Amino acid sequence: MATTNKKAASKNEEVSSTKVGGFLIANTALADLYEVLEDGKKHGFAELKKICAKHKKDLAGRLGNLRRVGEKKRAWALIVDKENSTVTMKLGTPPKSSSASAAPKASKKEKEVETSKAKSKASKKDEPEDDSNTNSKTLKAAATLIRRTLKSKKDWTRNKLTEHLVNEMDMDPKVVKEALNSEIKAGGITVEDGILSLV
Repeated sequence: MATTNKKAASKNEEVSSTKVGGFLIANTALADLYEVLEDGKKHGFAELKKICAKHKKDLAGRLGNLRRVGEKKRAWALIVDKENSTVTMKLGTPPKSSSASAAPKASKKEKEVETSKAKSKASKKDEPEDDSNTNSKTLKAAATLIRRTLKSKKDWTRNKLTEHLVNEMDMDPKVVKEALNSEIKAGGITVEDGILSLV
């Protein structure tokens, strides 16, 4: 009895020791990305793509999965800076509910500082232009993911492609549909018998 308990305990220790970041299986693309990003410093896309290439995985998909695990477990958050092509990890992200409840308790001074920052940003840039820039960046990113997915040479329909990008990449279905429609209008993607293909 004692020996079986010792064996069970040693097996449990092995399993727990192979978890990276407390949740990720060691020697996987997600675990390797976590180990690089956990220092909290900015890391370039090129460096992270090399890690994913070892596992024959794409960077965008792995970052999406890593971000979802961190949010679900409330253990970390990823900051992706597309302009500078960098990714930063922040460990110990508070749960969304606590940050939302903490917001009303903010002091008057903090609120005044936040409103003055918001006003200065609004005066520097017109808000509608900022929204359109964000929207166009989002659409470009969605279009890139659509093209990359279509290169996999599967028989993608509009619905299958939209569902895939919403589930796997955690994208907004409206953004995916809008980006897909703009690509079709531009002539970059054709639809034959309901099947999408790149031109």
